[in-house]
Amino acid sequence: MTINLDSLERSAIQLRNLLERYQHQAPAAALVLRELNGVLERAAKREITAPMKPRDIPGHRYFTETPLGAYRDLEAAYASFYVALIDGQSSEAFRMLQAEMKRS
Repeated sequence: MTINLDSLERSAIQLRNLLERYQHQAPAAALVLRELNGVLERAAKREITAPMKPRDIPGHRYFTETPLGAYRDLEAAYASFYVALIDGQSSEAFRMLQAEMKRS
């Protein structure tokens, strides 16, 4: 199983940009950036070619356990990156969700 490298690279760059923008006003953003730094770097360089296991992706708890959930653009960027990392776009459940969202 291979990953969509274009999607992963784009989402990594977008997430890094937002984390860097918010890190001074939201300390949790700086923590997420620090924890994800290596993964973001490898993704932007297209070095991640196989899906990661969800448990191996740091950062998700910060959006529920800190005020980061208020930064909707950052949360959406993290979600896009997460989905790209687990190759969730190729799952049947993801395609069904997309189809449902398009109908709404």
